[in-house]
Amino acid sequence: MHMINRGSKKGQEVMGMSISTILSIFIIAIIIAVAIYAIVHFLNINKCANVGLFYEGLQTEVNKAWASGRYSDVFEKEIVASGALKTSVEFVCFGNLNASASGDDLQKQGSFKYGNGYSRNANVFMYPGEKTCRGLASKKIEHVKAADSNGIEKFFCLDVKALKGRVSIKLEKEVRDNLVRLSRT
Repeated sequence: MHMINRGSKKGQEVMGMSISTILSIFIIAIIIAVAIYAIVHFLNINKCANVGLFYEGLQTEVNKAWASGRYSDVFEKEIVASGALKTSVEFVCFGNLNASASGDDLQKQGSFKYGNGYSRNANVFMYPGEKTCRGLASKKIEHVKAADSNGIEKFFCLDVKALKGRVSIKLEKEVRDNLVRLSRT
């Protein structure tokens, strides 16, 4: 009878581990997997928050300029955090996709296709749109026109990587202007 008990106990063990040990390892593995998923999910939310805060900050500054009689200032905001929070935004472009552009801006303008997350009404575009948070690849900022230093409407882009993750743009409005002019700094 003593040998029967020993035999049945060996039958419950798999490779020297009891069922409860195997179950414990399985539960720990599931907990670790869920924790990793949650961390990655929250990091992605934070990346999207940076882009959303950029749009919100720009609109707030534009509204302030638009309400002013005369305004000239530089809006600067971090759009790409460093380290684990780094987003994939390579450049940010301003203006109408049908406006004139030149040089590198003309090539970048050709990269934007409606339907890849870009809205027809938008005047600010993030590239690449496929890797930008859903719904944040482009945005319509009210009361603005993108222009060169002479006030001529223009499409232009800022290289986010060259600017170390920051976007810096000049906002100007004269008393007679209906819209705030965005231009390179």
